[in-house]
Amino acid sequence: MATRNPNRARVNIYDDCSVDCESVNVSITEQDQIEWYSTGRAAFTVDFGQFSPFNGTTFNVPANGSISSGPASGNALEVTYHYTIARAVAGGSQVAADPDVNVKR
Repeated sequence: MATRNPNRARVNIYDDCSVDCESVNVSITEQDQIEWYSTGRAAFTVDFGQFSPFNGTTFNVPANGSISSGPASGNALEVTYHYTIARAVAGGSQVAADPDVNVKR
């Protein structure tokens, strides 16, 4: 039986902090992960707040680059996690709507 490679769901982040995928499904047992991509010259911060399905709660996406969440944590609950995306702008930060990560075993 062939082993499955961990899934890397790609989420593109646009300059206005919007994303092309408002909800991503990840499996803990399959060690799925998310790869966030900056589609332009802006750098972004992906922030889950206090509760994250991954080992980290904050991920810094470089301008015109990407970062991986790493595999879903074995301690994650099977729930929907909300996160925000922000980027630095003159006078503060711009925040997107709450995209979601749905976790399953």
